[in-house]
Amino acid sequence: MELDYRVRTTGPRSEITVLDIEGGIFISNHAKFREMMDNFVYNKTRVLILNCVKLDFIGSSGIGTIMFTYDRMKKQDAEMVLAGVSGEVRQVFDRLGLSQHVPMYDTEQEAVNELLSGA
Repeated sequence: MELDYRVRTTGPRSEITVLDIEGGIFISNHAKFREMMDNFVYNKTRVLILNCVKLDFIGSSGIGTIMFTYDRMKKQDAEMVLAGVSGEVRQVFDRLGLSQHVPMYDTEQEAVNELLSGA
């Protein structure tokens, strides 16, 4: 499956940006994913949730992009979290230690609640 995505906002004042990711992040579409993530950094997005409920594959280049974006946003005093990571994608994240580096929540709503309580 090809990579598809949607960017939207949520929260009482639309202060949280959500990237809904669907399909897989392969080497063939990694540039598209990296460009999307770069835009969040360049536009100084303050709070970002990567909604991974429909993400069914991620390659090493996609994982690297997530880590790199997380570190860059942190340097800007911004927040990025993952939500809805499950199945094989979650196993890969756990094996590589990503789940200990980037905050992960079972659902988008759980992530929203946590981010709003810390705001």
